[in-house]
Amino acid sequence: MWPSLLHTYRLLTEVLAGLFVLTAAVVIAGLIVLLVRFLLIGTQAAQIYVAKNQPVASSAPPPSAPPSGARAASVPDGPPGAPAPPAPPAASAPPVGDEAV
Repeated sequence: MWPSLLHTYRLLTEVLAGLFVLTAAVVIAGLIVLLVRFLLIGTQAAQIYVAKNQPVASSAPPPSAPPSGARAASVPDGPPGAPAPPAPPAASAPPVGDEAV
């Protein structure tokens, strides 16, 4: 009786192991299919996005840079975080009223 019971147990474990391997193979194959599908659709979506959002090439020439002597008032001198340079002295106005000497 024992050899027959052990044989049945071994057969049952082999069948269960086979089903487990088959299930794992199906799951892995499904994940690979989903990954490939995701990558293909993502690539196509990226191509469509780039095609729709490319900058329009204009026929006008690009804006020229300001002359080298001209500087914008909002451009600070020095590295970021450095203190701002002192403002240039203002032109003195003629005295008004009681301040006239």
